Amino acid sequence: MNAGDWISAALAIVQIAAIIVGAAWAYWKFVKGRIFHRRAEPAVEGTLLTTGSSRAVRAKVAVENTGPADIPLRVALLTVSAYGAGEVDEHGHPVWRDVARAHAFRSDEGDPDHLEIESQETITDDVVIPIPAAASGTNVVAYRISCHVYERRKEGGGICWTTKAVVPAQPAVATALTREAVERAEEREWVIGVVKQGEVGDSEPVEPVGDVGAEGGRAAGGSSGFGIGTQDAGSIANVGGDPQIPPDLAPSAQQRPAEESEIEAAERDG
Repeated sequence: MNAGDWISAALAIVQIAAIIVGAAWAYWKFVKGRIFHRRAEPAVEGTLLTTGSSRAVRAKVAVENTGPADIPLRVALLTVSAYGAGEVDEHGHPVWRDVARAHAFRSDEGDPDHLEIESQETITDDVVIPIPAAASGTNVVAYRISCHVYERRKEGGGICWTTKAVVPAQPAVATALTREAVERAEEREWVIGVVKQGEVGDSEPVEPVGDVGAEGGRAAGGSSGFGIGTQDAGSIANVGGDPQIPPDLAPSAQQRPAEESEIEAAERDG
């Protein structure tokens, strides 16, 4: 073989190596990085529980793994914040004060219920979070539940998926609505919103639709539990002059990177 043959062979080897490296880079960048990227959709729904002067928030949490890869679960933190009447910033947005925290997907002993979420799997949990007495006053207009779900990585840090829901803090009482009032409303085509207890006469009351129990209002998109009227995330009925919730952004799931220090703090809280 002469020098030209050696040069041609070397060029062929270099071209083959370049093709292999390019294919590996394309696979890592577009196939593994996109197709096998971890994706999840968290959701949270809140209900206000009251008995006497005590309050608690019931949070129903669900996390769906919408990607093709399993997600190692590290911690899921629920934070309850309170909005008081008139507490807004210079832009008119509510100022939320954190009042309580709890972990989801953990046993009563604090052990994890789920170590990972398989592809296309949905895990759920039902958590009751007591509200401190200082945050249960009549000036509280609404509570907000923030759900932060963190993945586990060997090198630390990872992805955080978040979502929120707003729960009205002044539930209405509909058990005193009488049958005559319902008939009058139907005849005159009135729209029945929220009726305070004792405003209608002492005739035979109508059985409320749904489970009233200790559950007051429900969070965004949920029924009020009375079968009469609804309450959404942006406002509540103005009963007895109670202030309304200022407009806020609609709850939605988001994804962002999280530092190891943030995840460690989430593990300590709750």
